[in-house]
Amino acid sequence: MGIEEERREVIRVVTRVIAFCLIAESMFGALRLSVLLSQLGIYDALAIALILARGGVNVLQFTGGWLLANHRPAGGVFARSALIAGAVLTIFDVGLQLAPTDIYHWYRWHVTVGYGLYAVAAIWCLALQQAGTASDPHTS
Repeated sequence: MGIEEERREVIRVVTRVIAFCLIAESMFGALRLSVLLSQLGIYDALAIALILARGGVNVLQFTGGWLLANHRPAGGVFARSALIAGAVLTIFDVGLQLAPTDIYHWYRWHVTVGYGLYAVAAIWCLALQQAGTASDPHTS
């Protein structure tokens, strides 16, 4: 097995992990959303908008993760969009505390930066995966 084949295999495994993370994040987000929807009346309009936006991002995350796990061509596009949307939304709802969150106040920016780093690393791996499959005629 050559170095290039090993690199492709590592990228495939990392892509599977990213797909699993997106699906898991969307499922946990849906659980959180189900709790927040019953309490929606106590929040202001901005918090409600961010809560509903998080629900939309959860749908995008699940779709991207599912398509990525099933090797669909649109999976990378949906996954990258979900990662970008999730990172931007995390700045507002966790970092700036404009929506309800379970993150302790002192750790909110640590979590926000950590999520941003995860999103950048995942987008970079997905770009490598897309570049690798574009040059490999044997992948389906």
